[in-house]
Amino acid sequence: MVKRITYRQYKQNQRIYKPVAGSYDAATKTISVIIPDVKTIDFRSCKNFKRNGGNGYLLHNADGVWTGITVFQWGSGENANFLVENANANSASSEHNITIYGTGAHARTEAIKTAYRMAGVSL
Repeated sequence: MVKRITYRQYKQNQRIYKPVAGSYDAATKTISVIIPDVKTIDFRSCKNFKRNGGNGYLLHNADGVWTGITVFQWGSGENANFLVENANANSASSEHNITIYGTGAHARTEAIKTAYRMAGVSL
């Protein structure tokens, strides 16, 4: 699927989008990108996530023990953004917090995959 988005959204989500060659419009600062057709995941379908009130989801391992990873969501729909927080990260780790900016279901899927990867738990 091809979609026109702001160049800022593209730069924040380069790992998801592939730009359409020559589609950048300097006047509007937008670009056309190809959004991959991937199977999306939500928190309800992941048995390892438990809602932590409000906008937080705690990732648990197979034994039901919290892994130290929390995914926070703000915004909704296409504007939903996610923060994956690693409470176990030490000062030498580069993966304390990772922000994934709004691309709807693709951002949520990326946040969930990132949480599982950070926790070392298989999806």
